[in-house]
Amino acid sequence: MPISKPLPHTLSAWLKELDGVRLPVSNDEHRRALHRLRDNKSSLGEIAESLQASPTLALLVIRAANRSKSSLSDPAANLEVALSRLGLQTAENLLNQLTPVSPEQIPRELRQLQLLSRHAAQQASGLFGARLARLWHDVHCSSLLFLAPLWPLIASHPQLFNAWEQRVLVKGEPAGKV
Repeated sequence: MPISKPLPHTLSAWLKELDGVRLPVSNDEHRRALHRLRDNKSSLGEIAESLQASPTLALLVIRAANRSKSSLSDPAANLEVALSRLGLQTAENLLNQLTPVSPEQIPRELRQLQLLSRHAAQQASGLFGARLARLWHDVHCSSLLFLAPLWPLIASHPQLFNAWEQRVLVKGEPAGKV
């Protein structure tokens, strides 16, 4: 059993730790996204769609595009905008900095949470895609990344997710209290 890291005690310590977490990405998702990025025939929409297949990659690109001070007033709300701001070469460099892993090496709890995120994105597309066709990319990306703030927490401290699950779902304690 892996040794768990000590938990931070202040908000600033939590933010610093979670901001430094490198989320794992599976070999297949990483390979497909890089292939699409390097394909000269791919449109920006096709590249964005390929990145959206991996919640980790989608978050990486959105965060990178929104890190600059100029994006604070107008943040990138979807992957197409983020890719156009970053440029394809910078996006490829970001992906090349990652170390892909086999799906079994990604913590089960993180895989579960990202599966929920994928499901939310599919639901949002089904429910709102036709009615909000102009905003489809924004709705899809927002739904996919809605739980993203929890991903670094789960990746670095999966025992917290397991404890929450036991207390709330098994023992029936109120989620707000836990």
